[in-house]
Amino acid sequence: MAKKKKNKYTVNILWKDRRRRLGMPLSFQRYRLGEDRLFYEKGFLNTSVDDILLYRVRDISVKISFWQRLTGVGTVTVNSSDHTMPVLVMRDIKRPREVKEMLHQQVEKAKIAYRVRYNEMFCALPPLPILNLNFSARSPFRRTVFGIIIYNPESGAYKKLM
Repeated sequence: MAKKKKNKYTVNILWKDRRRRLGMPLSFQRYRLGEDRLFYEKGFLNTSVDDILLYRVRDISVKISFWQRLTGVGTVTVNSSDHTMPVLVMRDIKRPREVKEMLHQQVEKAKIAYRVRYNEMFCALPPLPILNLNFSARSPFRRTVFGIIIYNPESGAYKKLM
């Protein structure tokens, strides 16, 4: 058997698995973890491959149902800020807890390598107050293209609210 030549497009695969039925790999959905990407491939005759850059991963969770525990598999859900695939659900894979930890370690390495830190950037800010404004005909509030303006009847002037 001839050795495969490595070129600049070869990806180093750290982990690979496929979706399992009753604990056996009988499907055409494959998952692979590279050093900087997570690949999802599906199909037999017509295959499609999608990937998630690891530095875009926001959350990883594991769910193991009763039937999955009986067959030795589980579901790993990856939430990311990727626009093409914001949620990747890897169903019925072997050793889901180990996969989650391996994926978590690679995500942290990728974030350090790309100098990206999402930590709680979007969640750290307190939520904006909800304005319950009445936009009826008699209300001083008016909705415009530029935001919300308030009419002050005492001064006869308009003030921009948002």
